[in-house]
Amino acid sequence: MSPLHHGALRRSPVFLVGAALIIGVVGALSAGAASAAPLQVSPTSLSDVVGGIVTATIQINTQGAAIAGADVSQLRFNPALLEVVDDNVTLAGTQITPGTLLSSTPANSADNILGTVTFSQVTNGGATYTNTAPATLATVRFRAKAAGTATVTFDFTPGNTTDSNVAAAGADVLASVTNGTVTVNPAVDSTPPAVSMTAPADGATLSGSVAVSANASDNVGVVGVQFLLDGTNLQSEDTTAPYSILWDTTSTSNTTHTLSARARDAAGNTVLSTPRTVTVNYTAQQTKFTLGDRVKVTTKKLNVRATPGGKNLGFHKLSDQGSVLAGPTTANGYSWYNINYDTAPDGWSAENYLEKVTTTEATVSTLLADLSSSTTHLSQLATPLTAESQTLILSEIGRLISVIGRLLQEMWR
Repeated sequence: MSPLHHGALRRSPVFLVGAALIIGVVGALSAGAASAAPLQVSPTSLSDVVGGIVTATIQINTQGAAIAGADVSQLRFNPALLEVVDDNVTLAGTQITPGTLLSSTPANSADNILGTVTFSQVTNGGATYTNTAPATLATVRFRAKAAGTATVTFDFTPGNTTDSNVAAAGADVLASVTNGTVTVNPAVDSTPPAVSMTAPADGATLSGSVAVSANASDNVGVVGVQFLLDGTNLQSEDTTAPYSILWDTTSTSNTTHTLSARARDAAGNTVLSTPRTVTVNYTAQQTKFTLGDRVKVTTKKLNVRATPGGKNLGFHKLSDQGSVLAGPTTANGYSWYNINYDTAPDGWSAENYLEKVTTTEATVSTLLADLSSSTTHLSQLATPLTAESQTLILSEIGRLISVIGRLLQEMWR
C-alpha cells in the first residue's frame, strides 16, 4: 500500500512534465495541518517544435515536514499534442524516470491515450524524508506531436486524499501545486528537395518541339519545378507531377544551350539539378502557302478543325477551294492553315492535303461562277416574258457569250 494510506489518505502522486508550463497555485492546507508541502512542475514553461522532446521534473518541497510518501494522481496533458516518452523499455507500458528522494516507487505509469501520468514514491520501514527546498521526485519527457499549446495539470483539491497528496504523520500536507503549459511550434523544414533532369538526354541535338522533364522529391512535399534554359526561366513553373513542359526550339538560336530544373518545397527550400548540355539545330520551315493564296482539297475527304489539330467541324471534298487566312501552325505532327472555304465549314486543315490553285484554275473557277450566275439570271428574266425582259435577256445573252469565250480561251491555254 502507498504510505499515504495512513488513516483516510490513499492513492499515489502523479507528475506532469513536458511542455511550456503555466503556473497555477491551487488550494490551501487542510485545517489542522502543521506544514505545507507543495508539488510543482519545473521548469514551469517549456516549448519545442513538432517532433522535439521536452523534459520537466516533478518537484517537492516538504518545507521541513517529515513525509512518508507522495502521490501524483494524476498529472494530465493533451494527448493530441504531446506523448510521454517511455524511459524504461524493459517493462510493459510507459514509465517516467523516478527520483531517489524516497526509497520505493509503487506506482509509475503513463497513458498516452487518456493523457495521464500516475506516480507514487514512499519510504520504507517507518523512515521519513524532509527538505526545505524543491527537489526532484520524478522526471518526465514529452514528445511534441502537433502544433499548439498543451496544459500540464495536477489533479488536486485541498484536503482531498483521493487525488494528488503528500503524507506526513497520517495527514495530507499537500497545500498547493504548480501547473504549466507546453507550447509546440510547427516543425522547421530545412531539408531541400532532390531533383534530376530526365529529358532530353545530355549532349542531344534537338529541333522542333521537345519534351523537357525532371523527377523531384522532398521529405515533406514538392511545390513546383521550374525549368531553366541557360539559367533563365523556361516557361512557367510546373506545379503538378510528373514535371514536364514542351519546348519549341524554333524560338531559340541554333547553338549549344544548357537545360536544368529547380525544385521548390513549401518551406522555400530550393535545389538546382545538374545541367544538361544540348544543341539546337533547327532549319526554318519553308511555308507552302502565303496569306491570300487560293488552295484546293487534294483528297476525297479533308477534315476542317476549330483549332490546329483540335475539334472537328466537318469536311470538304476533293477540289473544294478556299483562301488562306492564317498559318502555318504545327500540331500533332502536321502543319495547319486556316482556310476560308468557298462553302462552309471554314477552319484549320492540314497542308498535306491542300494544293495551291494555279492562275488558270482560279480564272476558270471565277468564269464558271459568272456563267452560273448568268444562267440563273436568264431563267429569272424569262418568267414572265415581257417586252422589257426581252431586252434584258438579249443583253444577258451577250454577256454570257463573252464569258463562254473567255472560259474557252483559258481552258485551251
